[in-house]
This record gives sequence, structure tokens and C-alpha cells, in this order.
Amino acid sequence: ICTFDQCDPGYGCIFPLNDCDDGSPCTIDTCNSTLKNSTTGCVNKHIVKLSGGALEHQDFIVGQVHATIEEMIKKAGIGLTSLRPNFFSQNIGALFGSSIQAGNAFYGMYGDAAKLSYIDTRDVADVGVEVLMRSDEYIGKVCDVHGPHQMTHHDVAAVVSKVIGRDIKYINLTDEQWRTAMRGYGMHEGIIHALADLQRNVSLDRFAGSQSNEWEKLIGRRFITLEETLRDDIHKFIPGYQKLRIVVSGANGTIASRIAKSLLLYHGDKVDVITAVRSEDKATAFQELGSKIAIIDVSKPDTLDAALKGADRLLILPPFSEEMLPISKAWTDAAKRSNIKFVVKIGGFASNFRATIMAEWHDDGEKYIDASGLDYCFVRPMFMMTNMLIQLPNILSNGHLYLRFGQSKVNLLDPRDNGDLAAAILAAYDTTPYKNRTIEVLGTETYTPFEMAQTISRFVHRDVTCIDLTEQQEMESLLATGMPEIMARGLVQLASLFRVGVANQRNGVLEEILRRKSYTFGQFLRHHIVSTEKQKMSF
Repeated sequence: ICTFDQCDPGYGCIFPLNDCDDGSPCTIDTCNSTLKNSTTGCVNKHIVKLSGGALEHQDFIVGQVHATIEEMIKKAGIGLTSLRPNFFSQNIGALFGSSIQAGNAFYGMYGDAAKLSYIDTRDVADVGVEVLMRSDEYIGKVCDVHGPHQMTHHDVAAVVSKVIGRDIKYINLTDEQWRTAMRGYGMHEGIIHALADLQRNVSLDRFAGSQSNEWEKLIGRRFITLEETLRDDIHKFIPGYQKLRIVVSGANGTIASRIAKSLLLYHGDKVDVITAVRSEDKATAFQELGSKIAIIDVSKPDTLDAALKGADRLLILPPFSEEMLPISKAWTDAAKRSNIKFVVKIGGFASNFRATIMAEWHDDGEKYIDASGLDYCFVRPMFMMTNMLIQLPNILSNGHLYLRFGQSKVNLLDPRDNGDLAAAILAAYDTTPYKNRTIEVLGTETYTPFEMAQTISRFVHRDVTCIDLTEQQEMESLLATGMPEIMARGLVQLASLFRVGVANQRNGVLEEILRRKSYTFGQFLRHHIVSTEKQKMSF
């Protein structure tokens, strides 16, 4: 997906409306210039234009700009879908957070009775992606996307009050009062005029559109409510809010690195991240994302204490090795010494049943944390999709996928899902919903080995056959890779459990916490396997 000014040849792109470099609003003239330059020689077949609501009323500045852009795209002969969301829920914190902090009130010219439907930007993004993926259905269409509830700004104030536990008021201003206040903040006169014009149209009830269930069906989940968005953004309403300091251990591994990246990318405005790594050469990628680095040696407790100095929360993710339990205990002891307020430990699904050697180690590590008196959340993911990538060389060379699951279905989990979930828990302003809780994390779908092979076939462009191994064959193949015998035995034990259907489970905890669907196996493969198909779809 690209913006117009970075447009590569392909089928689809999204063109958002941005302000000019000097902070003044984008005007029809500047849009004309951008569009003329961008559409010259443009070979895109489908553009999803992120537009705005109420464009049928073109008597306000922002509406005129959006409408002009849409008309120019059509004249360029490019298929257009106009994605027209209502007001963004995230604007409550961005626009009104400071005044709510200072005076328990926020101000505007929206009127006392006019309604609009705030929509979460994540909902808009997911709709945009699905529309791009279904070009044939949506080219030439207008997609009016509204939030789940119509409300006045007095209603909005009531929701903010509920979330932050203080009585918040909305105060309606006259045009002169509002413009004077904005000038006092140093706002550009052009933006003041555009926003005043926009608020006037809101006060005329032109943004009160109701939500269509079509969009929830399209993205496969319900839309996020304003209350849920505000709970995610609660730090923006708290006077003197200090960023949480979170230490991520095991950041060299696949899961912990995803958690660190998710914290930095999605929660960076409310947390500082310290990634604990064994050497400098492992730190570059995290530093580029804005993380601080702590070089640690688990055998030296003082290095763990130094990493945790001043930290609020800790992720414990011991490696897949015989050192799993000792490392988990070392971090737990360090967290106790450093008065860490909350610990998230990544374990294994249903480890409390102690059915494998790894489950025993995970369970012992959890019990050690519980006995320490630390507040915690135990996150237990199911079988990771990345385990399939280990077999990619075999698949590409001979078309064979070697498993010992029989015909039983297995729940597959993308590490991105597990990482995003753990990051959301670590970054939560209020950890009460997760305190001393165990969360079993499952993906949305389950697959038989045959279905796994079929799915992989589509992405490697050859037939893939699943070979059902015996227990001895599986053990020999694992030992041949140089894996220690005790670890190989643990994986054989795990496969025996999967073979009798233990992994054929689903739950909705991931969707509950992240408010989105989990990634499918196909989406995971598309992300990790580079297609050799020459005519692949390009965004």
C-alpha cells in the first residue's frame, strides 16, 4: 500500500489527505498540484481515497478539498473507492486531552444537541484493507463508515467521565470565543477557519450517519466502541502522566522481539522500552525503533539489576533450552529485588498439566513467580506458526511436510498475535483485569496436517504432501539437527498430545484483548514466504 507521492506501479494504493509542510491545511490548489504530478504515467488500477464524511454538503472547506481530489482521480481514468469515515475516536485524546487534564472540560462549537458517530482508526484501517483486497466489488463505490454509536458531545463527556473517574463537561462556545482560544494556542489561521467550518457542519447534524453492519461483516468483527478507545488512550487524560518503563528479556528470540516491536510501534507514546540483550550486535534493530538497550548476562545478577533499575514492568520469556527454568528464576529474583510492579511471563499452553518436560519447566517457573509475591500475568500461547518455517527447506526441495499429528486438528498461532497481546497487557494503564491471571492464547483457526500442507502449497507453488512420522522417526530427525536429547524428547511428547486432539481448541481471548481477528495461517505464510509468481498482486 503506498501514498500517491510514493506510488509504485501496481493495482492499488491509498491516498490520504495531509497538511502542508508549513502546518497550513491542504488546499484545492496544493491537491491539484500533487494529483497532477502523481497521476502522470500512473498505472494504478484502483485507488482507495481516505476521504471524509458528509461530502454531499460541499459548502465547507474540507469537504470541497476531498470532493475535488475524488473528481480528479476519476478524470485520470483510475478506479476510485471513496472511503468516508466519520470523526476519529482517537481525536478525543489528541484534541481535548490537555484541556481535560487542566480543567475537567473540553470545548468546541459542535452544538449541544447535534450527534455524530466517532469511529476508531483501527476500524477504518481494516475496512480500507478489505476494500483494497476486493477491488472488483468496490471500484466506483462510496463507503460511508461510521462508528457504532451516535452521540452528542455531552454524551462523549459522559463516556470520558466513566473511563477516567472524574466529572468531565463539554462546553459549547461561540464562533468568536473558539477562534480567539485557538489563536491563543498559535494555531494557523487557515486551520482555524477550516476547523470552525467543519464544526459548523457538525452542529447542523450533517455527521450523524448510522453504522452499517456491512463493514463489521467485511472485517469479521464488531467495531471498537468509543469507551474502548478511550481506555486505550487513558494516559492522555491523566495529569502528570509518566511513561511506564518496561524491560523485555529474551529479546533475541522470535516472540520477545515481536513483543518489543509491538510496544515500540503501538504503545510508544505511553511506554519506554528497555530490551535486554546478550551483546551489542543484537541491539541495532531495537535501537532504530527507539528502544533503550541493556546488555545482560543471566549468570551475573548485577547486570539484571542494572537493566531493571527504575523499571515498572518486566517481560520474562525464557529460551527454548535446558536453561529455561534457571533463567526464569534469575529474572524473578531480580524483579523482586528491584520492586517491579508487574510481570508478564510467556509460557506454554496448558503447562499446568505438566504433560511434557517443557510444560514442567514452565509450570515450575510460574509457581516460583507466584510464590515470590510479585503481581503477574501468565500468557500461554498455543503452537506457533513459525515452527513450520523450520521445515521450509524440505518443503522446497522435495515437497514433504513431516509431522506426527495424525489427522487431528491443531490450533496454529501467529507470533505477531501473541506478541501484540502480551504488549497490550504490559502497556495497560490499569493491569487489574490481568492481575494474577493465566491467559491461554489460541488462534482463530485449527488445521489438520493435510490442510496445513494444502495451505503451504498455495504459497510455494508446488504440491506439498504431509508425511506422518512414527515416534522413533520424529526423535531421530530431531536429534539429527543437533538438538539436545531432553529437548527432542519434549517435542515428541508434545506431538503425542496433539495426535490425540489436545490442540483442537479455540477461544476468544485474543479478539477480546486486541479487538481484532487473529492472523490466519495463509496470512502468516504470505508475510514470510516471498512468492515467485510474476503476476502477483502489488499494493
